[in-house]
Amino acid sequence: MFASKKHKEANRFYLLPSMGRSNRKHHREVLLWALVVGLICAAIVGFLIWFMNGRF
Repeated sequence: MFASKKHKEANRFYLLPSMGRSNRKHHREVLLWALVVGLICAAIVGFLIWFMNGRF
């Protein structure tokens, strides 16, 4: 009787909210968009620094 309860507990596992397949896909998509926006912002700031350095 006690051994069967122990066995059930050993096979039990939980998925946290961020461990599902759809959440991993969503996090990958968010990471991709964050990288794209970061590169665009870095390019704009770099261009502004270059432009201001040549003008003044």
